Amino acid sequence: MTELPSVSRVTIYAAKDLEDSLIRRFVALGAKGYTAIDCRGMGDQGSDSDPFLVATQVRIEVITQPAIAKKILDHVASLQGRSVIACADVVQVKNAERY
Repeated sequence: MTELPSVSRVTIYAAKDLEDSLIRRFVALGAKGYTAIDCRGMGDQGSDSDPFLVATQVRIEVITQPAIAKKILDHVASLQGRSVIACADVVQVKNAERY
């Protein structure tokens, strides 16, 4: 099997009202794309796991080069006191130049 190149995947969980501003900032930092998904869950901000409620949170995933991932993580870290958290992992992809 051919070894695939590695890039970073940053996953951000945030209050739904932060979605637009976060995405605009990630693109300004160099992200070429993203996936945003409404979600529910439980954490230190409480719980909204009722499947009949409208989702109040969003999960945003960005696959990008490590330098851009660091900028995104730094930005999220600067949002202290806001309902947002991020994590990153290394993923392997075809056509890494797309990211």
